[in-house]
Amino acid sequence: MLDRYPQNSKYEALEFSIDGKKILYRKGNVTPDRPGNFLSIWKRPDENSTDPRRTMPYEEHDLDYLFVEVSDCDISKRGIYIFPLTALIDKGVVTSNKAKGKMAFRVFPPWTSSRGELKSKVFSDSAKKTQRWQSHFFLWIEDNEIVDLEKFNNIFSSLS
Repeated sequence: MLDRYPQNSKYEALEFSIDGKKILYRKGNVTPDRPGNFLSIWKRPDENSTDPRRTMPYEEHDLDYLFVEVSDCDISKRGIYIFPLTALIDKGVVTSNKAKGKMAFRVFPPWTSSRGELKSKVFSDSAKKTQRWQSHFFLWIEDNEIVDLEKFNNIFSSLS
């Protein structure tokens, strides 16, 4: 079953499960003034809340994996990140006893160049460091919609 989140529709937010694992899905947005793709990963504390000020980061019990689909501006390059919960906790993305979590963050696919499309922001050393840890969880999506299943299975079995 797919649960859509209209409040995060800009990022095509979905929640579903595979083999009993809770998956959050987001589509990263290309931002022309900065390198990489940006995505939002917040939730509302109450399902019925529509107050835009009432949002919070996901907590470790909310998910097992975060899937983030990314592309470049003309969609000639595509890929997907399969972030396991352990990496999200380690990097402070979800709320845990280690960190307060994040409401949004940026991913830097392998094709990320030294600047954004408008060449206005530099691809910083911090962004390059982030790209390095993120690269372990990245899979290219080929033209025929195929991904490296061996790598997918290795990442996906990391919580088993």
